[in-house]
Amino acid sequence: MQREFGLGKDFEYQNLLEINLKSQFSKYKPTIILQQCVDYQNWSAVAVIYSMLGEWPEALGCKLRSIPPDLIEDPNFIDSIRHYFLSIISDKDIDQDQMFKLLGLLVDFWYAKSLDCSILQAMISDNEEKLIVPFSQLLLIDKIPPLSFTASFLFNVCRTFYNYQLDLVSQQSDQLGASIFLSPSHSPFSSPI
Repeated sequence: MQREFGLGKDFEYQNLLEINLKSQFSKYKPTIILQQCVDYQNWSAVAVIYSMLGEWPEALGCKLRSIPPDLIEDPNFIDSIRHYFLSIISDKDIDQDQMFKLLGLLVDFWYAKSLDCSILQAMISDNEEKLIVPFSQLLLIDKIPPLSFTASFLFNVCRTFYNYQLDLVSQQSDQLGASIFLSPSHSPFSSPI
């Protein structure tokens, strides 16, 4: 397993590999290189290829898998995961289904590694416009492991999701009303023949 967060030659070679995977993407068949990276269990390289393909949940899953267990206590560890996750959700046009999967992977990882929940909570709160709806959906279908989120955070999630649902219903009602009003058969100027 490659030590992405470590120093030395392994890190230099890994970094060079990832740079080449990105810059030469159009010159190789991703499925073949992807399989070779999987065979070598180079999950960080697999993550690069998935990201080049736009497969963001798979990229995040492999990136999380690439982290050596002994680095979980490293102070830079959580910040690098946070940065990687935020770079995915902020720079890309990600649909709600992918966002749901990304957030589910991150929450599961946080739970499995017993990481500080307040950091995850702050990350979700700071990116509320993109993360509250998929997070609330995770809550609704009971896919959130028992993490110690604060009551005020969970209340805010529920309130925001409720308002989101009200907005959706209002938009659908407005569209339905407009389509009925604009329909030729319901026009006040039409006469039955």
